[in-house]
Amino acid sequence: MARRRAAEQRGVRFQASLQRQARRRAFDPVRLVVSIASLALALLMTYLLFSAALPELFRN
Repeated sequence: MARRRAAEQRGVRFQASLQRQARRRAFDPVRLVVSIASLALALLMTYLLFSAALPELFRN
């Protein structure tokens, strides 16, 4: 009985540590800045590619 309770507490503790890791991963500001910068860079590259390939698209 005590062994089962200890195992349950270990499981609860493990789940709590997983939740803490997930929370820490979700609000990592460095990763957020890097992903926003890479998205902006990808959009810029796409714009440059299309403006070089099809210049009449971006002319008024």
